[in-house]
Amino acid sequence: MVVRTEMIQKLYEQYLVPLEPSASLMVIMSRLQQAYWFYVDHIHDPQHDGPVVSFCQFIHRFVPLLHWQHSVVKVHLKAFWKMNAEVPRAGGLLLNPAQTKLVLVQAPGARRWSFPVGKVGDQESEPACAQREVFEETGFQGHIAGNAPRFEFRKRKARYTLFVFDNVPEDYDFAPLSVQEIGRVRWFSFDELQAVLPSQLHRNLVDFLAAYIGPSLALSTVPRHSESSSSSSDSTPVLGPVVVASSDALTRTLELLSLEPFVPLVPLTTPSSVPSLSCIRI
Repeated sequence: MVVRTEMIQKLYEQYLVPLEPSASLMVIMSRLQQAYWFYVDHIHDPQHDGPVVSFCQFIHRFVPLLHWQHSVVKVHLKAFWKMNAEVPRAGGLLLNPAQTKLVLVQAPGARRWSFPVGKVGDQESEPACAQREVFEETGFQGHIAGNAPRFEFRKRKARYTLFVFDNVPEDYDFAPLSVQEIGRVRWFSFDELQAVLPSQLHRNLVDFLAAYIGPSLALSTVPRHSESSSSSSDSTPVLGPVVVASSDALTRTLELLSLEPFVPLVPLTTPSSVPSLSCIRI
């Protein structure tokens, strides 16, 4: 588990040196996480560096540069993960032209499928985050129209907003940029969703798709539920409204708790043959 020292220095100069001296702990931790994902996706070489280090191990390499004590790393991480649990997420519902299928993604080695979605960055609008996350996790570079509808739900403490990406070609060659985060990208027919999504989320999604697509919705094997249907017994609660909203509600800029304004950084120059990308995955 090797992290080359020269790369740590370059990542420090790229992600942390530009911060103000008064930057909060959460800002520093957020930048460290951005540096970590950039390292994992675009610098780490399994053949020469061995297995990728954990985020905690990665932070320990920055302790001398940050003038921290090694003993505080786990304390800082605990506070950071607690904050992260409440950060809003945004992503996409990618529909085929016939509006009979949508795209789900799966992490390497995982069993569950999910939507291409990620955390909304400070000074980043929800539509901008959705476009970025869809591109990073599927390789599809779509655009959210001004009147694009959105599907909202809650998972634990976080609010999720998924925007509709219409007319995605079924033969599109999906190629995730975040290869360590996404292992598979696959089309699912609407009839297949019940088997791979939590029950309450599936019911809410069916309602949303029915409102968006209309009577032609192809859900022949999915029973419609009544208001008397009980809430999901799934261990992951999914709450909140299902809405179709206009663009007026989509353009606000979010303030990410106490985080200070974030400005995307230029790509880090590496000696690797892998093209440098500005990977701001937060």
